[in-house]
Amino acid sequence: MVHVDIKKVGRIPDGGGRRVHGRGSVQDLAARAAATRRRPGYAFLHTAVDGYSRLAYTEALDDDKAVTVIGFMFRVRAFFAAHGTTRSSGSSPTTTPATRRKTSALWNIHYNYHRPHSAAGDRPPASRLHTGVTNVTASYN
Repeated sequence: MVHVDIKKVGRIPDGGGRRVHGRGSVQDLAARAAATRRRPGYAFLHTAVDGYSRLAYTEALDDDKAVTVIGFMFRVRAFFAAHGTTRSSGSSPTTTPATRRKTSALWNIHYNYHRPHSAAGDRPPASRLHTGVTNVTASYN
């Protein structure tokens, strides 16, 4: 399974802006003057993360149009294949919606209840919950 996300972020002025040099600095004032002549606009950070290995691939692209995303996905596949994630992840293509639902459910159980995460003290995410390690909360009993 590959997780894909696109974030729209403001472009950084050449040489950095106020966050680097401080508000009102010479560089900040120059960046503001340039912005009035030409709007800096946005960049789109396209990111893909392999669900098994957590290997990530990111590109800063000019838009989030379909043709751009399709090109990004081709490069993602090549990147992950070059790093051997196609076989190690066990994400062989599913052939039916029922198979996808079953494998997604199994992956969620593994990810939430068994796979250790460094941010959770090398324990699974569900171990940090007050309700205990269960996939049914009290409100659904």
